[in-house]
Amino acid sequence: MQDLDVCIPLPLQIVLDDVGWWSGSNDSRQNGPYRTGISRRHVPADYLAVAELGRRLDMRPQAAMVLCEWDRENILKNVPSATWMGKNWDNRVNVGPQLDEAAEIIRSNNRHFEFTLHGLGHEFWHRDGTFSRAEWADDAGLRSETEIKLHLDYFYRIMEMNKLGGFPKSFVPCAFKYTFGGNNTLTRLLREAGIEYVSTPLDSMKTFETPQFKLFGIDASLFVVDRGTEPGVAWYAIGGEAPEKMIEGCICGLHWPNILHENPEQNLEVVERWVEYFEAHNKVFTKILARDTFHHRAQLAYCNLADLQVKEEALILDFSRFFKLFDQHFHEGMTVRIKNNRKCEAVSGDARLTVKEDSDFTAINIIFDDCRQRQVKITLK
Repeated sequence: MQDLDVCIPLPLQIVLDDVGWWSGSNDSRQNGPYRTGISRRHVPADYLAVAELGRRLDMRPQAAMVLCEWDRENILKNVPSATWMGKNWDNRVNVGPQLDEAAEIIRSNNRHFEFTLHGLGHEFWHRDGTFSRAEWADDAGLRSETEIKLHLDYFYRIMEMNKLGGFPKSFVPCAFKYTFGGNNTLTRLLREAGIEYVSTPLDSMKTFETPQFKLFGIDASLFVVDRGTEPGVAWYAIGGEAPEKMIEGCICGLHWPNILHENPEQNLEVVERWVEYFEAHNKVFTKILARDTFHHRAQLAYCNLADLQVKEEALILDFSRFFKLFDQHFHEGMTVRIKNNRKCEAVSGDARLTVKEDSDFTAINIIFDDCRQRQVKITLK
């Protein structure tokens, strides 16, 4: 076993912001929304591009949704802070068969398209009609509890109006305006709405407490993950080129235009470039593409908090540090990788194992039968 190289690989999740607009126009200079900043209208094929990226990678990318232009009944007249028209909100220009077509794409590709909470109009319009960034908070602090509740409520009403499923489990704060710690109102209301996972650059947050780890923190049970600034592609860059440098962190934060083409019929050409980029990450021994948000959460926690040792003919996983922060194992389990010059079999009386080999390394997927298992021994043969 002297030649054995083992690791708990760092997971990578893909997050795509600002999905949901139908107009691409950046109207921020006219007191309107930034939208996606592209020179054409969005079409159902743009939603299919998100799903195709996920399908090709066998992942479930987060699509951080902005929903005001999905309002079929102009109910956002009741939430004047959500749009640039205020009480005069009129969305008839965006109501048509494309809503049904896009909704069906989202529903039928649920395994490869995660519907994530972003906002209604992305910004916040005040009583005088001017806006400030952003919807949930600005540099001065959080929006009022009344406004946050109203925006969450109407986000779900528009989801129901379009039969888009249950309320999301994940959240991306608009313009990355987020507050960590201090038992703050936004965190509490997100939890009450069912949110479990937040992604944002940790260094952009207002903090009452310091996140426990470099790449994530637990905020009153919300799992808050560092999005960082990688890969640095401009938010409005349509058909954005994948960079040469790999992502060093645990999230690749993109914006919707980055995976699209000026001609929607050529979207998949752009998607293909990004597929190649992400597949290269999965071939790196110490990295792994997360299947979905909750696999990402579990693997990231174990990567940081599980201790792995090689002893004689066995791997020993110790979870003492893990249980200082969590009450029980994640049901998604975890993955350990082995790199060596010979094939090996893995057996354990402590957990269920699935072993997958390729030309470079062996992946051992571990599911815990005992949700409070403190140590797992894996014997290698």
